[in-house]
Amino acid sequence: MEWKLEEKRPRGRPRKRWVDVVEKNLKALGVQEWKEIVQNGERWRDVVMAAKILIEL
Repeated sequence: MEWKLEEKRPRGRPRKRWVDVVEKNLKALGVQEWKEIVQNGERWRDVVMAAKILIEL
């Protein structure tokens, strides 16, 4: 009941995690169920190459 917090939390919004950014980008590309696609290396490679082509345009 008398415990005191030693450090304060930083102000502002929480930092973005890597996985949050990946999920946002894949959603923009229309990729569904990406966690399952990652398990299949060939399918994941196809998704990555398609994303790379879109970014280069």
